[in-house]
Amino acid sequence: MPIKLEDQDGNMVDVSQFKGKVIFINFFATWCPPCRAEIPDIEAVYKANGYNKKDVVVVGVASPGQQREQDLEGVKKFIKDHKISYPVLMDKRGEIFRQYQVYSLPTSFFIDKDLNIYAYIEGGINRETMDQAIDDTKSGKVYN
Repeated sequence: MPIKLEDQDGNMVDVSQFKGKVIFINFFATWCPPCRAEIPDIEAVYKANGYNKKDVVVVGVASPGQQREQDLEGVKKFIKDHKISYPVLMDKRGEIFRQYQVYSLPTSFFIDKDLNIYAYIEGGINRETMDQAIDDTKSGKVYN
């Protein structure tokens, strides 16, 4: 499912440009305590994997102005205050949240190198779980 949105700096990001890499997409909201709790681990994964320049890409997706979420400026302030340096895509109309059927927050998707959804996890996760999901997505490991 394609994602093409502006990030927090106004740059257009087309996730399909990352074909050939594992993509970790984290859907979150500024008001969500488990979302806030996992941000430092997501930031660490982003840095440990070469700031999206190697074989793993990390992106966040927020939905400014939708339901309980802050407006665009509020979300940008949240990103700055929480020292998020990975790209956060701005789903201003909530279309990507609906397309991915994100109904609980946070929700993380792991996309394989062929742009297929490999796995998703609802709820907050820790660094160990993030790393394991990325490794499993890289290897294509199938669970019974």
